[in-house]
Amino acid sequence: MLRLRLAAFVLGVLGLAAARSEGVPIPATMTEWGQEELTTLYCADLSHAEGTFESVTITDQDLRGGSSGVLSGFDVDFLFFDRDGDLATTGDRILPLADERTYMNRLGVQRKGDQSVYQPTDDHPGPLFGLHEDGSICFGTASLGVRDATYVPGPANLTVDSCDGFLSLGDGGEIHVAFPLFYVEKDDPLFLFLGEVGQPDEMSDTLSEVEVIVGEPIELLVGDDSNSPSCMLEPGESIMLNGSAAGDGDPVVSWWWDLDGDGEYDDGTGEILAVSFEQLVEFGLPINELSRVFLQAHMQTGGTSTSSGDITLVPEPTVMALLAIGGPLLLRRRSRARRSR
Repeated sequence: MLRLRLAAFVLGVLGLAAARSEGVPIPATMTEWGQEELTTLYCADLSHAEGTFESVTITDQDLRGGSSGVLSGFDVDFLFFDRDGDLATTGDRILPLADERTYMNRLGVQRKGDQSVYQPTDDHPGPLFGLHEDGSICFGTASLGVRDATYVPGPANLTVDSCDGFLSLGDGGEIHVAFPLFYVEKDDPLFLFLGEVGQPDEMSDTLSEVEVIVGEPIELLVGDDSNSPSCMLEPGESIMLNGSAAGDGDPVVSWWWDLDGDGEYDDGTGEILAVSFEQLVEFGLPINELSRVFLQAHMQTGGTSTSSGDITLVPEPTVMALLAIGGPLLLRRRSRARRSR
């Protein structure tokens, strides 16, 4: 269908920091994994990385090959993390978030513009395929966590309305894909799979960088609601949320975290989760106030249990002065602005 090339591929990983540290970029290379129906699969082995993964950024290299119009640029069928690298097992996959945390960093260019035969339609009115008319992602069409891209092959048969299940970046476009936060220790198996719509094509130099910050975190063992543990966290520090005590002795098969207190357990996954002061601010936790984070454990028996822990974000002395003159309102507004991007 399309001559598709991937230019840059960046994994957003927040590691563990007890003090301010610089991220260490770790290269990861996407290699061809095979072909399934209409999608070419690529995989990166990230088992050497350590830290808390949070996002993936994919950038079209602007090589201007393949279809034009709303189908311009790299076409993303799916992407997800996988714990064992075996596509036959699905329970260990970590899927992207289909909400405002996943967004287009930059809309790519429609090649040929009005001269292209591939124009927006009533069913697909976006400036690029898989987007709404305002340029936001149509998650129902893009379905970024599922390999389900469809189209009718051949220039004479291909139409915009015969396509489904993917998102086009446009020439030079870029997408930020967010994931529930999850922590990976060094040498733990971890793989990232990416689907490219169309037949196998030579991928040009693909760059993957993993940003990892190392150090000793503060640990918070999350207990039951009757005796919630508490911890204070300062800027530049990270907290290690430990859910090993969950389940009341029953075997636990999955752990899901609610960090922003909205009642949805979609902010993080895994028994251990390392989260920074700055990330908790992004989630909307207030400065200098007691906040509670929640854990939902799913047991092998089919039941669930909930537990929680208390965190207080403590500002630096310079920030304290701002808080005295209305800083809390400022910080909350900044947090809302970030999350609404």
